[in-house]
Amino acid sequence: MKDWMNNLILIIIYKEMKILFWFVLVLFLLSGCQDNLSIIKKAIPDKLVVLSFDDARENNYSFVAPLLKEYGFGATFYICEFPDFADTTRFMTWRQIKELSDMGFEIGNHTQSHIDLEEASAKELVRQVSYIEDKCQNWGIDIPSTFTYPGGRVGNNIALIKMLATKGYTFARTIYPDAYNPLKDNPLLLPGYCVHSNNLDRLSEFLGKARDGNIVILTLHGVSDTEQYRVNTSKAHFLNLLKYLKENDYSVIAMRDLNKYVDVKKAMNLINIEEEIERIEEINIEPDY
Repeated sequence: MKDWMNNLILIIIYKEMKILFWFVLVLFLLSGCQDNLSIIKKAIPDKLVVLSFDDARENNYSFVAPLLKEYGFGATFYICEFPDFADTTRFMTWRQIKELSDMGFEIGNHTQSHIDLEEASAKELVRQVSYIEDKCQNWGIDIPSTFTYPGGRVGNNIALIKMLATKGYTFARTIYPDAYNPLKDNPLLLPGYCVHSNNLDRLSEFLGKARDGNIVILTLHGVSDTEQYRVNTSKAHFLNLLKYLKENDYSVIAMRDLNKYVDVKKAMNLINIEEEIERIEEINIEPDY
């Protein structure tokens, strides 16, 4: 009789411990979900698109910007100075860049000379990033708070990412092709679609991912009918893009406007940079230059 009672007590204790284990596990999982959900400051609407332009092409000023204003779209222009930057038929002047800023567009950092990130020393990386900041400050332009990696690739350059974080950058874009999921992607390793005349047949596929809390980031370069540039977009194709976005009720914003939706500090703390780099490096990405 005593053994029977002891066995019954042990069974009851085992069952109670099992229930307690599952209860604690559920609480732990829910706690992790709540941490991630706290990244979102404001509900992300479907059809939210970030529009960005790299490399300071002259036609971004003379052709692109007026059309963006006409359509009521925001955008970020990422500035660098290629070796032939003085050729004003191909590249914007800093006076024109200042005018873009005065028009309400964001000016972002693309390093001084579109540097090869894997070859540069830590000291040179700081100098390259600081150069664009100093130029903006000298021209009365807000010091950039967002960045795009030259060629769209980061490499295993954790030092650069940490330097950007120390400088106060909130978002930085790669070109690994996916929609931005704020609960999964570190703000300094954003995905993005590089759009040009040779891949516009996939545009609806790209834009279709702007739903369920995901944001699509589009990257363009030059918009010209004459320039021979691998990632160039023709004027007609660009106009079709703007019309498509407008007619299908997309909200088009600058990169800095993501701050309205994402708590950057929490996202940086919760989403591991090293793991993100490993994941991105496994994807075969063709550089965007």
